[in-house]
Amino acid sequence: MKNKNNRKEGAMSKLYVIYAYDQFFGGMHGNSQYAIIEAENSEEADLFATDLSRDLIDMYGIWMDAGWGQEAIDNGYPEGTSDYERYIEACVEDDIAFSVYQITKETTLSIEELERLLNVDPEDFIKEYCAKES
Repeated sequence: MKNKNNRKEGAMSKLYVIYAYDQFFGGMHGNSQYAIIEAENSEEADLFATDLSRDLIDMYGIWMDAGWGQEAIDNGYPEGTSDYERYIEACVEDDIAFSVYQITKETTLSIEELERLLNVDPEDFIKEYCAKES
């Protein structure tokens, strides 16, 4: 059951800011995404952040820009083969990057309201609301 702020009621969950990006571009050119999530612990937040970064890499086709497809072919893995797909997936896994910050400031704002504030100025939001990176 969720309360009026759209948060889990009675749970020991915490709020986290996720900053997901890729190592190839390092979040430049808009290849990044911020989110606020509710999680039981930092490990759960890290799993969400990993998925968000992986989705971002897939969505922007970063693996194509990084030349991993040609790398796979040059290494003897023809396009369309399972070896090619495994090579690309390994490159994607190596490119995943993110930062996770726990929101430590007491607030009655909903996740949606917090996300609006986060999107205005992520750096200031993190300084005001969060503990150091986990």
